Amino acid sequence: MIKTIALAAIGATAVAGTAGGAWIYHNSNQISSTSQVAQVHIDGMLKPNNEIMISSPCAPTDTHAKLTTSFGATADLTPAADRGELIGFVTAPNNIGPGPADGYHTVTVTCDSGLTGTATFPSAGNGGQ
Repeated sequence: MIKTIALAAIGATAVAGTAGGAWIYHNSNQISSTSQVAQVHIDGMLKPNNEIMISSPCAPTDTHAKLTTSFGATADLTPAADRGELIGFVTAPNNIGPGPADGYHTVTVTCDSGLTGTATFPSAGNGGQ
């Protein structure tokens, strides 16, 4: 009789676990969360023909990233020799028109890991504020 009760308890657990005809399975490693955003740093003024350094720490495993500016410049970011982040350089155009962010220009970095970040240049272009 004890064996019959034990089997009945196991059967009830299996039926409860298969409610709706499918096993209920949860793996906490597969929970998705809000994706992280890459930090983007701008070193230099947005003025005609000026070279500007863009950097981002990205993810620790990233060794490459792409950057795109709203004024049309693109570049690759690669590991810096003396700091734990990726760096790249863009040259501002000779004639800088208004940018898309209330007149200000932006730069977007996309890391190989998928992290993406956008920063706004502190100057509206042509050296002015």
